[in-house]
Amino acid sequence: MLSVRPRRGFTLIELLVVIAIIAILIGLLLPAVQKVRAAAARTQCANNLKQIGVAFHNYHSARMGFPPSRGYGPASAVYIEPPDTVAPMSWTRALLPYLEQDAVYRAFKGSYAINAVENQGVTAMPMKVFQCPATPNPNRLYAVSAGPPAINAAMSDYWMYYFDIAKSDGSTGKPFFDLSTARTSILAVTDGTSNTIMISEIAGRPDKYVKGTIVPGATADGGPNLVSWVAGPAIPFYTWLDDGTTAGYACAVNCNNGSIYSFHPSGAHVLFGDGGVRFLTASTDANLARCLGTRDGGEVVTLP
Repeated sequence: MLSVRPRRGFTLIELLVVIAIIAILIGLLLPAVQKVRAAAARTQCANNLKQIGVAFHNYHSARMGFPPSRGYGPASAVYIEPPDTVAPMSWTRALLPYLEQDAVYRAFKGSYAINAVENQGVTAMPMKVFQCPATPNPNRLYAVSAGPPAINAAMSDYWMYYFDIAKSDGSTGKPFFDLSTARTSILAVTDGTSNTIMISEIAGRPDKYVKGTIVPGATADGGPNLVSWVAGPAIPFYTWLDDGTTAGYACAVNCNNGSIYSFHPSGAHVLFGDGGVRFLTASTDANLARCLGTRDGGEVVTLP
């Protein structure tokens, strides 16, 4: 007599238990994966600033000074950075030969305006070294000309740290980079290069962010752009040190992207004049951030 052994399958309860275990494992794994990604983005972001710091010092050695904070060219009537004859040059473009990007540097036609169609190919070209991987929508563009044709410029998540002296408590200290068209000598940083910020993260522009949330339809404070590594803004970045809701210097880091701002969970990177990169926490005292923004203010600071 032929016997048939019954098939053994999963019961509904067993299946639900397996699904629940998988869900728990996924719940435990996802935060760990997110932490690893956040740590990797933070490391890459710091590395970008380290490369920029080395490029600044190589530029200083070759040109006997750091580039000014504003775009410069014939209109500045002080000096022209070759090969330009018409278009002013931003610090980001000035550093390209020192970031192993000579070909891109030469591709920009300085005999045409920044927003000329002849320069669109390089003006809208994003560069990883000027982008923090933690920032959403990395290849953002800003319309420097409405056209026709429309001309767009690539964005940067880093900019020269410039405390707006006119809005401070009367301090006469100058920012690290000269606000005119003159190069700044390292000898002018009398507060010490290890106590003076050159560059900070100020990510997400031209969109406006307040404490991690985008403000629909709004443009970041302090001008529409941290623009383009080839274009450079008409006015330099300056730190409002504002929390987005109150006037004054209530908040210094990760409050809104008119000031030091990143998409890292607990703070943002800054590049000091000695080439060192440090991570300022979101609880950094606003007055300390102001003092770190002057090269010759004579302030006595204690870094955390």
